Amino acid sequence: MSSVVEAEQAIKATKENTKLPVICTFAFEPGIKGFRTMMGVKPDRAAKVAAAAGADIVGANCGNGISNMIEITRQMRAAAPNVPILIHANAGPPVMEDGKTVFKRRRTHGFLCGRVGASRRQHYRWLLREHSGPHYGYG
Repeated sequence: MSSVVEAEQAIKATKENTKLPVICTFAFEPGIKGFRTMMGVKPDRAAKVAAAAGADIVGANCGNGISNMIEITRQMRAAAPNVPILIHANAGPPVMEDGKTVFKRRRTHGFLCGRVGASRRQHYRWLLREHSGPHYGYG
């Protein structure tokens, strides 16, 4: 997500119409004023709004390697200390070389807040079991 308004609407709609846990992640880019979504939202505000709207898990995804995600996680944790955080760090931003998309950084880390080496599906199941509790049927 990039907009807290859209995120809040999506979270509330999902909560009102399903019994599924809601995971809301945002994509941040580094800039002169720190990390922001393309709509100008800082990590702390994103986490606070998503949690207040009812997200069971908040987090960040895309475009940043693990070093940037550590700082983003710190900011989100400060704003939402009791909400699980999901981080999907990738190998940094892609570049074009000889007409091909290339990731210059090697993917050397697993998920920051999960099990290293787990597939995405395994990771989500683990997160739900560990953080959602029995009311979602995973405990």
